[in-house]
Amino acid sequence: MKQNFILWVAAVVITLLAGYLNSVMDPNYPISGRIGVNNEKIFYRFDKVYGGKEDFNILIKTESELINGFIKWKINGTDEWNILEMNLTERNLSASIPLQKPETKIIYQVFLVTETDTIQIPKNQNLETTFLGFVPSSIKYAGFITLFLGLLLSIRIALEYFNDKQKIKKLTLFAVSSFICYGIFISPVTKTFELGAVANIILSPSEMFKWNDFIFPLMWILFTILIFNLKQIKNVAAIAGVITLIIFLFFH
Repeated sequence: MKQNFILWVAAVVITLLAGYLNSVMDPNYPISGRIGVNNEKIFYRFDKVYGGKEDFNILIKTESELINGFIKWKINGTDEWNILEMNLTERNLSASIPLQKPETKIIYQVFLVTETDTIQIPKNQNLETTFLGFVPSSIKYAGFITLFLGLLLSIRIALEYFNDKQKIKKLTLFAVSSFICYGIFISPVTKTFELGAVANIILSPSEMFKWNDFIFPLMWILFTILIFNLKQIKNVAAIAGVITLIIFLFFH
């Protein structure tokens, strides 16, 4: 009992750490930072992907009421820049770029204006954001839960290598079920919403199924077959968990 508890705790810790590393290494991780302007702290965070239903709101937190700002933006591939003045409310500078069609990429620059200077943040850097269609929260949560559960179970299965009273086959059935739900059902539905194809167009299989999502169910169907037909299943389970973790960290 104690050994099982330790292995479950270890699996949860590894899964949470993997999730954090995956988000930080994601090329779509938001650009954020803090700068000082006239001895005042300015906090910013710019999303690289936006999937909301309303206009894209850009928000900068400031401790000063003497700082203003504006945004220059354009649709990628065009030459005409648009200028938006930022509004100061409750020590937040904000401006909203109009909602765009799914897969539209915009380029923008953010400037702060003081009594004596105009400062671009981040300095000398064009920002990019890609618009995606709105995905209902229920689908987002379902995708997160099934992927998280599949990853947790795959790591726990790998850790069964250190368990005398192994339950690899039982855990494998839950893991493959989670990955099938995620990669074959939820991920394509999510992609359909992101591309704005709901009740509009029929997506091709290559558009609906991303390889780095679809590979999880395919891989675990294969691992399940091996685990239920081979004798040295501890080695197979350990390899399955390690491969799953590597794919999640570096290719998902």
